[in-house]
Amino acid sequence: MKLTLLGTGTPVPDPKRHGPSQVIESGGELILIDCGAGSYHRLLEAGYLQPNFSRILLTHLHSDHITGICDILWAGWISRWWDEPPRLVGPPGTAQFIERLISAYEYDIKVRSGAERSPETLIPVVEEVEEGWSTSGGDWRLTAFRVGSSAGRSGLRLSHRRRRRLDRYLRGHSLLREPGPSREGR
Repeated sequence: MKLTLLGTGTPVPDPKRHGPSQVIESGGELILIDCGAGSYHRLLEAGYLQPNFSRILLTHLHSDHITGICDILWAGWISRWWDEPPRLVGPPGTAQFIERLISAYEYDIKVRSGAERSPETLIPVVEEVEEGWSTSGGDWRLTAFRVGSSAGRSGLRLSHRRRRRLDRYLRGHSLLREPGPSREGR
């Protein structure tokens, strides 16, 4: 299993930190968790030149976790990273968010669509999930849990078959670190 931190930033701009986004590689699958600002460029910098994600998971719909979703979906569509878009998993409201996003880009979709590229390979199937949801692959499992008392904000617990539970959790605003001073560079 490999975990790549693409960004661990916050909504406050910081030239040293991009928006929250992580890649999990395990059991032949590639999963993207959150799509903060700069996710697409950080993917390229990390060597993911043609990532064929099986899923994209959004922990919650705060702007700093979703502003890069357009870049990821459109780059995958235009560059033909996939024959069908990855499944998009997120909290309640994710389907409406994607519907409105597609609507906002209606002109762009129209002019780029044609015999070689259809909207069906752009628009993901959305699965809305809540606390208790889980999914698994060959040697891993992700389970959603609520973070704090705010509704619509979840964390994802990553477990690996060879280890009962990894010591770290992917959490809403504090992915892979507990609240407090920045631990970047550790």
